[in-house]
Amino acid sequence: VTDISGREITNKDLSGRKTLVAFSSPTCGHCVELMGQVREWESRRKPQDPQLLIFTDGDAEEEGKHGLASAVIVDKNYKIASRLGMRGVPSAVLINEDGVIATEAAIGPANIWSLIGEKR
Repeated sequence: VTDISGREITNKDLSGRKTLVAFSSPTCGHCVELMGQVREWESRRKPQDPQLLIFTDGDAEEEGKHGLASAVIVDKNYKIASRLGMRGVPSAVLINEDGVIATEAAIGPANIWSLIGEKR
């Protein structure tokens, strides 16, 4: 897939490092809250922290206004999300260093952050 900045994301990008994969929508109030928390987390993120991929059904231009360093991928009609078993937003799973989904789906900002040991 390609993120909103034109960067190609492949399975190789999911190897060797934990990745938090989140699913969001600009029409969801809890998702808007999560995006603000992501900005704050990115400002203090440590090198050993997981990388973050965000899938959204929003518009690429609008999503770009969040100013996130993490990859944001437009997933219209949640085609990728549904292949990963996701139902609803905001939700997330943690992918381990081998590129395998390592957690059940977390729903809501607090539960999403708990996947990586962040308290909210």
